[in-house]
Amino acid sequence: MKNEKKQTKETAVALMLDAARNVTIMDNAMKRKAQERPKGVEMWGKTLGIIGTGRIGQGVAKRCNGFNMKVIGYDIFENDSFKEECSGIYVDLKSLLQEADFISVHSPLTPETANMISTEEFKLMKEDAVLVNTARGGIIDEDALYKALKDGEIRGAALDATLEEPPYESMLMKMPNCILTPHAGAATKEAGNKMSYMASENAIEVLQGNNCRYEIS
Repeated sequence: MKNEKKQTKETAVALMLDAARNVTIMDNAMKRKAQERPKGVEMWGKTLGIIGTGRIGQGVAKRCNGFNMKVIGYDIFENDSFKEECSGIYVDLKSLLQEADFISVHSPLTPETANMISTEEFKLMKEDAVLVNTARGGIIDEDALYKALKDGEIRGAALDATLEEPPYESMLMKMPNCILTPHAGAATKEAGNKMSYMASENAIEVLQGNNCRYEIS
């Protein structure tokens, strides 16, 4: 649904900002009555790597254009609108991992993309890199991510999708530089209203003997 996808794009950018500026870390500290001010990094003028340049990936890129970010992308299928509307440049996966300051994952989970980002991929990333996944759990090797975060190979990660949902038994729960949210990218008032409206339209069309416009395949 278009509105749901729109909110997922906004969630990805929100998670980038949180991980970059340590918002959750400082909030938790304040609630413990501690004045912690960990140094963050800025998004302005940095390089954004989009893995999966479909509608959601492009939407994230467009929003990050407002931060004057250089946008690079990796996908098995190149998309003209990514290049034209997002000022995106296609590169291979290795180059994206090496160059990007912020990496946002928007690929489907397939046998080819399972554990696409694992130990060797983390070694390619910048020490200050931030990795965001709002797509599907299983694309990122979570054991390798835990080690990369623990060893300081990357700055941080933010996951709205994990292999197990909820990830209560995951070692990532113990990492202060890993933000975890409950696959809630579309959890907004506007998205809920839109879905209710679409469901009502479906019911009316079926009762009138017409085809169902919004089918879930």
